Amino acid sequence: MRTRRPTRSPAWSTTSTTSAIPTSRPAIRATRSRRLADAGYPQEVIDAVAGHADFMGVPRETRMAKTLYAVDELSGFIAACALVRPTGIEGMKPKSVKKKLKQPSFAAAVNRDEVQRGIEELAVDQDEHIALIIEALAERAAELGLEPQEGSGADCRELERRCRAGSRSPSGSSLG
Repeated sequence: MRTRRPTRSPAWSTTSTTSAIPTSRPAIRATRSRRLADAGYPQEVIDAVAGHADFMGVPRETRMAKTLYAVDELSGFIAACALVRPTGIEGMKPKSVKKKLKQPSFAAAVNRDEVQRGIEELAVDQDEHIALIIEALAERAAELGLEPQEGSGADCRELERRCRAGSRSPSGSSLG
């Protein structure tokens, strides 16, 4: 005799759905594609979603698929850059993002090869692409938590000045 499952909360559904995903890559692709198809998404969207993860092995043939791939890793990276700036995403330039991309220890989980491959597959200028993503994220900065932090700019600049001078923090501990 089967017992009836209790009504699922959204959190339980998310957890159970995630844990129920098969572990083999073809099975993951089939499961995710089926879920999107069942939800009524067109095949172009399903292919773009599948193609944005290299391990899925789905070629990125449409502009949508190439765009999704080109913005996925990079938008997360740019958000990370904004989170460590006192001004958030405000005033961010492609040059500062490119400088951070060269630092393997910064946002180490971001695959720099995928970022570069996405830009190449989309066949766009790197600076323009980064600027476009910055602009898109800036439009929703408050919603994404990427706006300037009140009072933090002056505090960070003062702390940085003291660190360079080998001075002490306001609490008396050494900063050098």
